[in-house]
Amino acid sequence: MKNILLTLISIFLLSGITYAQVAPSTSEEDTIIDTYYYENSTIEFAEGVDMEKFEPINSNTEFTLNGKVDVTTILRLDKPFKTKGIIVDIYDNNDDLYDSFEIEIDENWDFISFKIDFDLIGHYFIDLYTSDDIFINSAELEIK
Repeated sequence: MKNILLTLISIFLLSGITYAQVAPSTSEEDTIIDTYYYENSTIEFAEGVDMEKFEPINSNTEFTLNGKVDVTTILRLDKPFKTKGIIVDIYDNNDDLYDSFEIEIDENWDFISFKIDFDLIGHYFIDLYTSDDIFINSAELEIK
């Protein structure tokens, strides 16, 4: 078996082909954190969160404005966020920045919820980024 393996390596080397196979990483510490790391993230909007079950209360994408409305935003991931903060950018239907803020989190969390206050009727886009400015996910909602 060793002779066959050495012969194959020799053939690759003599032909000028360089080939290396890298085994997939099994350690979370070796995982590259980029947008693809967050591809399984989800965003939900609700009136609140049941913190015992980590479930939304009255999940929806449309909310009624009565002077002001607080919308709870829920971000989930199937693994730790691996960031110390989440940047929240909110744009209106004209692509104008409505609000922007950052939330400090623990890198090991896989669930966060936070409130967004709306005082104007409109269609809004919520973009979420890590504190290192890596895109996580985007969602939209309507305030009527």
